[in-house]
Amino acid sequence: MAAAHFSDEELISQLANANTQFALDLYKKVANTADNIFLSPISISAALAMTRLGARGNTESEMDQVMKWTKFGDKVHDAFEDYLKVLNAAEVSYTLTMANRIFVYNKLKLLDEFVTKTGKHYKADAVVADFVGKPLEEKKRINEWVEKQTNGKIKDVISDIDPLTRLILINAIYFKGTWKQQFDPRDTVKGTFKMLSGKTTKVDMMILMKSFLMERNDGLKCQVLELPYLQEDISMFILLPFEADGLTFLEEKLKSDTLNNALRLKRRGLIDITLPKFVLESDFALQNVLPSLGMVDAFDVKTADFSGMTGSADLYISQVIHKTFLEVNEEGSEAAAATAVILQMRSMPITQPFVADHPFLFVIRDNRADMILFIGKLGKP
Repeated sequence: MAAAHFSDEELISQLANANTQFALDLYKKVANTADNIFLSPISISAALAMTRLGARGNTESEMDQVMKWTKFGDKVHDAFEDYLKVLNAAEVSYTLTMANRIFVYNKLKLLDEFVTKTGKHYKADAVVADFVGKPLEEKKRINEWVEKQTNGKIKDVISDIDPLTRLILINAIYFKGTWKQQFDPRDTVKGTFKMLSGKTTKVDMMILMKSFLMERNDGLKCQVLELPYLQEDISMFILLPFEADGLTFLEEKLKSDTLNNALRLKRRGLIDITLPKFVLESDFALQNVLPSLGMVDAFDVKTADFSGMTGSADLYISQVIHKTFLEVNEEGSEAAAATAVILQMRSMPITQPFVADHPFLFVIRDNRADMILFIGKLGKP
């Protein structure tokens, strides 16, 4: 694993813990809305943290409560600056692109301090937009920017712009990684996947028998498997319920401490993996979800206080749009050609099966900081 050069390890650890708690809160709020869910809590957190630079009073307090930043104060911005610097460092083995930007109504003058700090901490811009005079042009401009930032994978984030819009917070994330141990496409076979509805569907199942970290978790009633990407900075963890209908139990039991413990795998063995190929695309209008978690004032035209952006409390968040894309195939997540590192075992221990032929939960984590980049479930390939 490549060394991470964080300037404050303790602060990064606090940020990772806050991010995990927020990830699970958010996941549980949307878990029942679709068969497949795919979220990036770190992308949403970074974008909201950028907005928090301009929040004051109760608006700021509610954001801190929901995002689990109450212990941080303004140090949350130093933590994000430190983490994003490492996250966005050039890597040859994977691509991770985070797109965060605030579009602000052009009749509002932003304070210099706010513009300076968003640039310093988040390498991001607050962009002026004419939502009233040119809504179609602004929609096109926002969508093209996000599409460019995400290598063309995330399109049409914005569907329309209301003329009353004063602030749009956009975040999108794109990840492309190659498995450390790749699946051979010649081994992929048609298999049966038992869906949440109880019905079955035929899917392409990837097959691989290699040495991996895997453990049973009796508390969560699931198997936990780690599939590292090249360099092992980032891994996908799959939490596969023992029972075909066990996902609901797993989701209910999942808390930040039980998840963190579940991902601390120590037992390595020869694992016979059967895993479906899948593509996930999700998008969420989080202005409906975040208030239900307690972030109310930020979205209320009467009570929102973003005076740190403009000098007066005349701004509120009208939309938070989050859109994600993931492809899992034999080479990795999103196709990428690379040489696999093959680990050979000195002896042949008993093979342990890991057959993902029913709904499961998965996490993609930055192992350098124990930071959850993505969380999702596959209920219907």
